[in-house]
Amino acid sequence: MKTLPISFTAPLSARIRAGAIVQTRRPRGLFDRLQPGDQLWIREPFHLDARFDDLSPSQALTMVPDQRIAFTADGEPAALFGRRRFARELPRIAHRAHLVVGLVRLERLHDVTDADARAEGHPDRAAYRTAWDDLHAPGTRTITGDATRWSDNPAVTVIAFTFIPAPIALAVDQFVQAA
Repeated sequence: MKTLPISFTAPLSARIRAGAIVQTRRPRGLFDRLQPGDQLWIREPFHLDARFDDLSPSQALTMVPDQRIAFTADGEPAALFGRRRFARELPRIAHRAHLVVGLVRLERLHDVTDADARAEGHPDRAAYRTAWDDLHAPGTRTITGDATRWSDNPAVTVIAFTFIPAPIALAVDQFVQAA
């Protein structure tokens, strides 16, 4: 079983938490080899205490491991929280939810149906097309730096999932000292 991170914007994270999204498409690559049962821990935009704005999230969480984290998907944080952090900066120890992969298929982007669009939180294929270009077209900032317009009809990995509102437990050291 694989465990990988997956990043979502704050609005998408909120809609996943609300049950409005149960499937996602990603450009071919990292997620191609997923199998049912694999787990994806959700990276989402967040805020830490303002005192730690000049530190990386890992450094801040090492200094104060039990500090509160304000997730952007939950609304505007209290004044004591600092700058907004990108989803890709969220350390695994700080994630709050994960996805269990149910189905994976490889296809072209234009193969999306109205039912697929609804599973991804859009009313129909036309709305999905607009949302895809808003997130992935040239001029947008993507994690990979790749621009993949709808008109390019890129190969994508389709991932159907179940949302689990709890973090994945970190592996416990499996080594046992010989007596």
